[in-house]
Amino acid sequence: MLEAGTVWVSSILTSGNAKFYVYDAAWDELDNAYTNKEVELFPGTYTVSLNDCQMSTSVHAGERSVLPSGVLTVLGTEGGYFDVYDSEGNLLTHLRGDKAIELFPGNYSVVLDDVNLTATVVSEQNVSVDF
Repeated sequence: MLEAGTVWVSSILTSGNAKFYVYDAAWDELDNAYTNKEVELFPGTYTVSLNDCQMSTSVHAGERSVLPSGVLTVLGTEGGYFDVYDSEGNLLTHLRGDKAIELFPGNYSVVLDDVNLTATVVSEQNVSVDF
């Protein structure tokens, strides 16, 4: 009998958690859950997507694969729309108003009108940008 393992995307947020998705090598969605919840999978390598940023993980039988997220808090938007881009220039999200966004660690750009701010999201920490 093949024993499963789990994937857990951790978050420092206690409410309003984001949904993450788990994909196989063919980009078929296998499961999804909200952060601070786990999904059970057979051993293998998977891609996990959180707010359209991806991270690869390996699942081992009887073990939990933990992917820590961080939080990017966007302030001072005065109700305007802003975009978040990853380090490769891919648009991840288009939101309105001040928001806290769960993301995997990395470098991001936040654009509101003609203003472009950069932020480095770190595991288990809240990073803010203020327009």
